[in-house]
Amino acid sequence: MGSNETLQKRVMTRQERVSEYVRILNRYGEGNSVWNWSMLDQLADDELFDESKVLEKIYLIQAHNVRIENNPNRYPENIMEVVRQRIGLEKQDVSRDSEINQFCQAEVLELVCDWEGLVGYACIIKSWIKDIYKIDLD
Repeated sequence: MGSNETLQKRVMTRQERVSEYVRILNRYGEGNSVWNWSMLDQLADDELFDESKVLEKIYLIQAHNVRIENNPNRYPENIMEVVRQRIGLEKQDVSRDSEINQFCQAEVLELVCDWEGLVGYACIIKSWIKDIYKIDLD
């Protein structure tokens, strides 16, 4: 039984997973970023050795990189990811981006605050910014 087969039959340690992430990302010329690792974290141990499963994640990583470099959205990608998740999508699911781009800034702030556990705080945060920085976000 080869070393890859041994790894597939048992649970990998975090160190083994990280080594595999680095190998995969290097093979496809992708960087070792938190976002890239979070995509690979979605794979089960045996899927890290399944080329089709790995390629699905590599395509998502590459699409994400294109969005970062050529942001077609009204809001930065990190905000889009949070809003996508808040409305029930996966963070990389761009299927409703055109709809999200129509959201006003106040609505986006509310969704981001809610996602981060600051439910109902958007108005309060805006008032703090006005009081502290003298910037009226409305």
